[in-house]
Amino acid sequence: MNQPPSPPSAGTAGTAGAAQTGAGPAGQVPTKGRFPILDRVTTPRDLRNLSVDQLRQLAEELRAETVDAVSTT
Repeated sequence: MNQPPSPPSAGTAGTAGAAQTGAGPAGQVPTKGRFPILDRVTTPRDLRNLSVDQLRQLAEELRAETVDAVSTT
């Protein structure tokens, strides 16, 4: 017999990452691919390897991602 999926636990409310961004069951980020520079940055060290133009683009991508995330909550 199949049981309906259980609701998310209350303990995940303050966690960051896929749970808050509405990622699907596979853990994929829904905005993956929309922000090419942001997708490449995973550590502060990654920022040091970017040119000034890439840093400007990253700032634009961060703004767009923030607006997207805030508008859905």
